[in-house]
Amino acid sequence: MGQVTVFTDNLPECVQLSRLVRSHYPEKIIVFGGMHTTALPDESLNFCDYAVVGEAFTAFPELVASLDHNMGVLPPRGIWRQEGTNGILRNGAGTVMRNIDALPFQLYDPAYVFVRRSDEKIIALNRERYVKYIGYTYATMMSMGCPYSCSYCCNNVLKKLSPEYGITRWHSSDYIINEILAAQKWIEFYSVWFMDDSFLTMPQVEFDKFTHDYKKKIGLPLAILGIIPRMAAIYMGRIEQLIACGLTKGGVGVQTGSRRMLASYGREQSNEDVMAISKSFASHAKQTRTSYDILLDGIDETPDDVLETLKLVNQLQRPILLNFFSLRTYPGTDLYGKTPQSMRSKESYLKYRHTIGNLLIGIASLWRLPSFIIQIIEKRPEILAQTAPFFLSQSVDILLMMKRFAYHIKGKDYCRLPSWLVRFIWFLGIDKKPTFSEYSE
Repeated sequence: MGQVTVFTDNLPECVQLSRLVRSHYPEKIIVFGGMHTTALPDESLNFCDYAVVGEAFTAFPELVASLDHNMGVLPPRGIWRQEGTNGILRNGAGTVMRNIDALPFQLYDPAYVFVRRSDEKIIALNRERYVKYIGYTYATMMSMGCPYSCSYCCNNVLKKLSPEYGITRWHSSDYIINEILAAQKWIEFYSVWFMDDSFLTMPQVEFDKFTHDYKKKIGLPLAILGIIPRMAAIYMGRIEQLIACGLTKGGVGVQTGSRRMLASYGREQSNEDVMAISKSFASHAKQTRTSYDILLDGIDETPDDVLETLKLVNQLQRPILLNFFSLRTYPGTDLYGKTPQSMRSKESYLKYRHTIGNLLIGIASLWRLPSFIIQIIEKRPEILAQTAPFFLSQSVDILLMMKRFAYHIKGKDYCRLPSWLVRFIWFLGIDKKPTFSEYSE
């Protein structure tokens, strides 16, 4: 049996893998899971025997056990399958796991973990290759679930399955600290990233324990990504606490400065929330750096909407880094049916349009624009929708890339730099190589 996690962006590779396995091992059972399968299980069953809808933590082991012991004819809840000429057995969504500490740690044993190289060869991901293909960063998640259901997000899909998927669950501090220590035995890393949306909202007792234990037992540069402005404004004191325990990078999901666009995305936040985070991080600029995710090219986004985003970016406290993303919509989300074909995850979300509006937002992240320029644009906001001169756009892109390079070094963001460059930086003494705390059980 083989299980494949499918996202819309990697669907062609998953289909290719499925066909390859079927051609060589026709007796093997192929199971598709992941967000694309959850959104489009009927489509997925064209390429697999079983499709997992929702979480597979419980459903997949139950499926394996039922097949192994020939237990009945119905698969577990959340497992769909083709029923011959009778259509598809639609079997609800997988049970949500409440106690996520029951999950095993991530697996890094090279006997079981592989990567496909650019020459199509599949190789074991040992300690040295992990650094080459992944970098010097360990990525994990403290929580599952999100208080929001943004109209472009996978949580928007999951919460349609069952109210259970609206529940946020957290690992305990002990679990996550032990996971990081266990990973360190297999792979080499010098910073830790948390990728979840709800890190800041964990119970106070666990948050206090984590900040204490992380500094004592891990001691590496820490990054918290996916910070929601409204949650950060509510738990502002926790940002200060994280900086004290080693936070060197915060990633904030701003998306837009337009209230109209925020409403269309279903995001409950204000520009005042964003500015509060900006001021908090700026007051600790020597210890940490902040990046802000900006969602460009929105559906029916007007020049006035772009102007509001430009004004917000221009007001942010320095230093800042902007991460630009062009809106792409995915199956199952509320926005998917409202978008033209070109925006439906066909092109990379990193390819944004080179309009004057997007260009000025980029420039504003490099240098604060004078007020008279903003005033000129306020009188003629329609110029923001015009195409920017190619040379000027390319020049700003190069400057943004150079700033990103400096930002990654200052923020000890080893995941975004080639391993050879990181070693060269350490060799020159531009940055000091971090070390794990000397703690041991």
